[in-house]
This record gives sequence, C-alpha cells and structure tokens, in this order.
Amino acid sequence: MVATAATAAVIVGAIGGAIVWRGGNRLTLGGLSAVAVYFLAATDFLGFAFLTLAVIFGIPILVLSFLISYLTARHLKSRTSLRLMWATLAAVGSALTVGFLYLLLFRLSLWAPVWIALGADACLILLAIRNWKLVPQ
Repeated sequence: MVATAATAAVIVGAIGGAIVWRGGNRLTLGGLSAVAVYFLAATDFLGFAFLTLAVIFGIPILVLSFLISYLTARHLKSRTSLRLMWATLAAVGSALTVGFLYLLLFRLSLWAPVWIALGADACLILLAIRNWKLVPQ
C-alpha cells in the first residue's frame, strides 16, 4: 500500500510540475491541483480506507518531485539554450529519477523517507521563493 502511494506520488508530482511550468501557471495553484489529482489517483488505487497512508507517505514525495520538476525546467530554460520541449522532458526525467531513487530509502526504514522528504521539501520551497525573484519568467 505504501509503495503504491509513493509511486503514484512520484509520477503525479513529476508530470504536474512540468505541466505547471510549461503552462506558466502559479506554483501554489499548480501544487494544489497536483495534490487534488493525487488524491483522486490514491482513492482509485487504494480506496478510502487507506487514504491516511496516501497522505502520510505520498504528499512529501509528491511535493518533492513536483518542485524538482518545476525548478529544473525553469532553470534549464533560463540558463541554457534548450528548447521548451527538451527542458520539459529533462525536468520530468530528473524528477522521476530522484523520486525513484527516493523510493529505495524505504528499504532502510518506513519513516526515514518521510522525514528526508520533508527536509528536502523545506529546502526546495526556500529555493523556489529565492528563484522567484532572481530568474525571469
């Protein structure tokens, strides 16, 4: 159950971050819509009985992969000469890679990945706020 929730969160977060960046939408609105899509997917995969597992183990990695995808695409487009399509695909690929490497942490402990993802989320949120002022849209 936990692996299903975490895998769905990685995929929804990576694709959601790239869609929000490519569409030029607000980061908070896009994040909330990615969480809503994740809840719909989690209730379909797990059912309502295991929704707390989806929240505890899925939301931190969803935010992590969402922010990695969004920030990577934004950085690649502003700092390199990549086209929009290649920057978007590279961002999705990097978010999926980091997300699935994150899933390997579940072999160590059940709660360690949650705390690691929350710490990484805090750092990425600060980076997103900092980049919002520095990097042109």
